[in-house]
Amino acid sequence: MKPHGTGLAASRTCGSRRAARAVRRGVALAFVALVVTAAAAVAAAHFRLGATYTGRDSYCSSRVPRTTCTFKFRASPDGLSLRFVGTTVIDAWGCRGGGGEALLGGEVKGATPIPLVKVQANRRLYGSGNYVLRPTQGPPNHYKVTVTGKLGKSARTAVITFHNTYISSNGNQPCATQPVTLTAR
Repeated sequence: MKPHGTGLAASRTCGSRRAARAVRRGVALAFVALVVTAAAAVAAAHFRLGATYTGRDSYCSSRVPRTTCTFKFRASPDGLSLRFVGTTVIDAWGCRGGGGEALLGGEVKGATPIPLVKVQANRRLYGSGNYVLRPTQGPPNHYKVTVTGKLGKSARTAVITFHNTYISSNGNQPCATQPVTLTAR
């Protein structure tokens, strides 16, 4: 081992080396933290880029023109959302004390619009929107539609449920469909 010398100058040199080493270690640790954070962001949940996700409602038997029993969504190029691209789907609402037929998406008059479905980092799916149905007589009816669900670990499947709330002066009347499993193709 080489002697550092003696006196004040030697003490300053030794201290400077330790400080420089500490700075280098800090920079290295900061770089590692940055790489880990970037990797986590890249690994965050997303749909398969540009994939088509389809799923069939098990309770449906479509006999209405321009309707189907199959949901069809397309994933965005960045994999962060799904957009409904199919024909109007016949499904069923389950409401407190009842239920009824649900027309979802597409072009059929009176169908509930399907909002953009987005994915969070924890693979939870969400989306919402408001719409108004105007009957031939009486005041317009205001609704809120939401989508909830979960993206599978491999992003090959997703399970979604549609929720529809009629907003009236007497309170809200929520309804929901049964969960539908979508599979990427």
